[in-house]
Amino acid sequence: VLDLIRSARSFWLSGHENPDGDCIGAQVALYHLLRQLGKEVVILNPDPPAPSLDFAAQQTPFGAWGSGVALPATDALVLLDCAWLSRLGSLGEAVKTRRPRHIVVLDHHVGSDQGDGDVNYVDAAAPSTGSLVYRLYQALRQPLSRVAAEGVFLSLVSDTGWFRYGNTNPQTLAI
Repeated sequence: VLDLIRSARSFWLSGHENPDGDCIGAQVALYHLLRQLGKEVVILNPDPPAPSLDFAAQQTPFGAWGSGVALPATDALVLLDCAWLSRLGSLGEAVKTRRPRHIVVLDHHVGSDQGDGDVNYVDAAAPSTGSLVYRLYQALRQPLSRVAAEGVFLSLVSDTGWFRYGNTNPQTLAI
């Protein structure tokens, strides 16, 4: 994944239908990391963020699939918080007809390494997809902006039940 981030020029970020806080938060954090690295980035999801997550779109542009919306022409499609194009509904069907050069999966769900990605960063022990994006910031030695940190936080609180679930560990709290 790091090699692809370094070499690709443009990225399309997407996630599952009815994106939850982990999906949206991870997209916010990755969008700002890639922009910080000088990359072209677009977010196009099957559905817009839920009204309760509207705050995430205040400083990060989200697009939603619909009639008349063209598929982004990018070097790589990054699926966050899902591993199969089928989880994107009709958007996933459209991707199959015009597949990008690379499909990247960033996910923390068991079995996601068997999804549609040709490049995968999957860790089923991670508390959220956003925590994997946080690791990318560390590996690329990039500082987290306030907006990106809010994305990672949204991701973590969404998938740990505000730090009450069993996937909360010292590393989760350190992040």
